[in-house]
Amino acid sequence: MYTQEQNREIEKVMNAFADYIRDTPRFDLLWSDKVGYVFLDGISEEQDDFCMAPIILRDGETLCEEIIYHIACDVVEEKGKSHDLRLCGPEEREEIQKRLLPYLRQLPEYEHLVEELFED
Repeated sequence: MYTQEQNREIEKVMNAFADYIRDTPRFDLLWSDKVGYVFLDGISEEQDDFCMAPIILRDGETLCEEIIYHIACDVVEEKGKSHDLRLCGPEEREEIQKRLLPYLRQLPEYEHLVEELFED
């Protein structure tokens, strides 16, 4: 199902973000013997439904991209702004980068994903 490299990549991202994955109410990450790692996004506030289709993960970059997006949305939500990250001002961008720094120190190969958050 996964090469050793794919498995290593995904597990490295999972380990770096372990506390965030555990604590966030917005998504979950599961293992399926049929399809592999599944990212369950859009968990409803009542935690009884999903508003987005699950993502079957095939690499660490996809998982990292999804988690980075959620952390960025946390920042803008705390500031009472829209989840359209392209509309972030310098203050929000700086806070997002600051919040992501501890994770990206462990995952420098994914630093480019932060800049891609703000691209059109």
